[in-house]
Amino acid sequence: MNPADLTIAARSISPELMSDRARSAFFNLASADGSNEPSAPVYNVTGVTANSVIQGAIVFTTKAAIATAIVRPGSDYTAGNGTITVSANPANNTSNQVIFFYSN
Repeated sequence: MNPADLTIAARSISPELMSDRARSAFFNLASADGSNEPSAPVYNVTGVTANSVIQGAIVFTTKAAIATAIVRPGSDYTAGNGTITVSANPANNTSNQVIFFYSN
């Protein structure tokens, strides 16, 4: 199945009719250049809302090198309107790439 088909399928189901578990089965991806999180903890991410649930993130400590991936839990982040803020365990990811997984 084409990933775009999954997005269309997820959007065609009323969120009110889905359980939290079912809603979390569908997620969006967003990438961002890393930042020095202790001093700049906010990532600008198009599509994220204050009601989004951050499922987690993968930090590539060398851009485009999957062997260097670090998985971070969604509980490390807080969603806002167009932003994801590091709320726990900030790290210096200045030269890294971050891929966020979130659901709306």
